[in-house]
Amino acid sequence: MVDARAHNYFPDLPTAAAGAIKVGINQFLDGIYKANVTQAVQKNLITMAEIEQVERGSFRVMIKLGMLDPPEMVSYTQIKDGPEPRRGKRTSCWPAR
Repeated sequence: MVDARAHNYFPDLPTAAAGAIKVGINQFLDGIYKANVTQAVQKNLITMAEIEQVERGSFRVMIKLGMLDPPEMVSYTQIKDGPEPRRGKRTSCWPAR
């Protein structure tokens, strides 16, 4: 596992989480950030208003993609899986030797 503090850009993870939120990052792919964002709020490194501002960007994207609409309103839900592609002779872009 990679140490999240390996770059030493921030002194600790709550400060790193606060820094990420302040620059607009709204997606954390590692599970360690939930506790660290909570600690950042408790230490007054960030405010709930700053978190809410960053989350607005996530909701804006979700709304534009129709992710919050009922399925019957989203035309993409009508697309069903088709048959599996045929598995035949493999082709290559390189000529045979």
